[in-house]
Amino acid sequence: MFYELAHGGSGSFANGCINGTSYEFTTASDIESWIAAYPEMRFAFIGSCGGMCNTGDNTFSYEFRKGSMTNTASVGYCGMAETYCALCWDYSIPWQDALFNYMYQGWTVMAAFNQAQADYPACAGSNNCMRFAGDVYFGGPYNRYGCNYVTGDVNGSGGYNGLDITYGVAYLKGEAIPMCPFGSCQIPPCDTFFYCGDVNGSCSYNGLDITYGVNYFKGGADPIPCADCPPIY
Repeated sequence: MFYELAHGGSGSFANGCINGTSYEFTTASDIESWIAAYPEMRFAFIGSCGGMCNTGDNTFSYEFRKGSMTNTASVGYCGMAETYCALCWDYSIPWQDALFNYMYQGWTVMAAFNQAQADYPACAGSNNCMRFAGDVYFGGPYNRYGCNYVTGDVNGSGGYNGLDITYGVAYLKGEAIPMCPFGSCQIPPCDTFFYCGDVNGSCSYNGLDITYGVNYFKGGADPIPCADCPPIY
């Protein structure tokens, strides 16, 4: 994880002084060289005023991600030196606290980012003072992405088998309670539906999952969890 707050933009930021008289700068090219022998940075917060205004080649966001859009993300400021972001600047630290708090709870970086934007609308909307780039499904640096369940295990037995089909039919008829109740996995949208029953990847639970499950046990395609809240195996 990398975190930076400094004067600068998308390609360079001031990180010190030379002889106490002039800025010393770190550039995106420096990052490219320094981490050349390492995997992409899983998460980077670019807290320069214009740090996330650009995310293409030879920018901090790009070099930390090594251009990847898988299992890596960067978040940060854009336009913080402009008058339209003045109010967002006042909320910038609480916004960061919200972002990291949601991430620590296990939310994806994108979900945490969106909720922080909703919590502090002065930073969102047309002002667009906070920016995101990378994998929208990435769980973040805390490595807690996902929910503790087995795909299709609606009866809480710890596995997926024909009994789950029977239990699922009973649940949809109102005759059984969900074994992974709403809110038990606090990652949107997992907190709004019976997520462990979703076996067709629709991020919902209904009769189509029963049909998919029956086909699976007859030799059909493997269960597919909701991409927004995959199980931790």
